[in-house]
Amino acid sequence: MNHWVLLILGCLCLQVGGLAKESTLSTNSATAIHAATPDSGVLPSKFTDPKTLSPEESAGEIARLAARMIERSHFLRREFDDRVSERFFERYLESLDPQRMYFTQSDYEEFAAYRHLLDDLTLRRGDTRPAYEIFNRYLQHIDQQYALVQSALKSDKFTFDTDARILLNRKDTPRPKDLSELQSVWKDRLRFEYLSEKLNRDFATMATNVW
Repeated sequence: MNHWVLLILGCLCLQVGGLAKESTLSTNSATAIHAATPDSGVLPSKFTDPKTLSPEESAGEIARLAARMIERSHFLRREFDDRVSERFFERYLESLDPQRMYFTQSDYEEFAAYRHLLDDLTLRRGDTRPAYEIFNRYLQHIDQQYALVQSALKSDKFTFDTDARILLNRKDTPRPKDLSELQSVWKDRLRFEYLSEKLNRDFATMATNVW
């Protein structure tokens, strides 16, 4: 079976299964988003090799077929409608960025135009571009983060003489509003990782000296 069928079937099962756990669920076209994110003041990184992914020629028809199979064969016989589309959209972003460290609020608002359109795009047009557009933005931010970390490790001096606090679990926090706030999140996480690594090494040295 084509890997696209497996992927789409698995994802749709998760979305429909999630709807079964809720008795009620409250439930916009967007232009193609192939250009760089509007708030990206950072050029593509020289450190990584980001790839722009695009659908294979057969992806649309496979997605349409898989959606119809779910509608007809799943035990819930749930129609692939706006409610499923909304859950699919939210779960997809959550699976990529559960700690809200890669998508900005402006990214989210840009892609939110797809929230109630995935059913129409999949069933009527066989259009799988939204998944690729979102994932390409994700890759772009990962690349920007990598460039920032590499630069900071080479040039920044890490000091820990202030009463600073870093939020580690960002799951329920608002998304950074733009790239500038996103970079601040990355810098805070880098400081935490740097300090953790330093403390682990110091502890290991102390333990070695004791024995």
